[in-house]
Amino acid sequence: MVKTQKRKLGEFQIHYRHSEDFERIWTELFEDGDYQFETTQESPFIIDGGSHIGASILFFKSRFPKARIIGFEPDPENLELLRLNLRANSVENVQIVPKALAAQSGKAKIYREVAGTNPSTWGNSILYNMWGDAEEQKPASIETTRLVDYIDASVDFLKLDIEGCEEQVLRDIKPKLNMIRQLEMEFHGTNTSQEVNDLDRIVALLEERSFNVDVQMKDVTIICREQTIERVNPKFAQVKAKRVI
Repeated sequence: MVKTQKRKLGEFQIHYRHSEDFERIWTELFEDGDYQFETTQESPFIIDGGSHIGASILFFKSRFPKARIIGFEPDPENLELLRLNLRANSVENVQIVPKALAAQSGKAKIYREVAGTNPSTWGNSILYNMWGDAEEQKPASIETTRLVDYIDASVDFLKLDIEGCEEQVLRDIKPKLNMIRQLEMEFHGTNTSQEVNDLDRIVALLEERSFNVDVQMKDVTIICREQTIERVNPKFAQVKAKRVI
């Protein structure tokens, strides 16, 4: 069992491991308004790519208690906390898939920070050396899956926070993008991942499939350590897209 802390926030009881990660994610969701969307559906279908420890699922359930949610989380320690938080808050109608989203199903490695006694889990990625610090990371074996296999009905909202795999997943679901009404993703780009994950290509793909796209760049100095910025010149953005029907 992962050593955790526990906090009561509003109606939710949250177990977490890394305080800084938790505070950042909670602020983005409940204060900054990331992943807010409007729908007339009482039971919207939501896909949560990169569920981490479950804060995003709790956020969606706070707004849409009857929502049907599929959440994807590959990291073993995050997955343990995710399931614990769903149980602790009696969350129902949520399917958790313990795999990483990618362009193909199979086996992969997830690269995790191991520096210090309580390393961050925020940037764990299946892309090797995405943050330019491979020597500080320890790979763990995981499974990958294709998102296209889970889009079996109109999706009211798609959330993607998948650490550099945004473009490959969107290209893989291109034939089914017309089934997605709204999406929002956190784009993660670095000079080691640009060949497979490029913001301009993502925007062009979405616009080609009849989405109105809004891009809000983020201040990397707030998110990344100075050494990371020097190594890989990261680019982060919140990308919101709504399909023109």
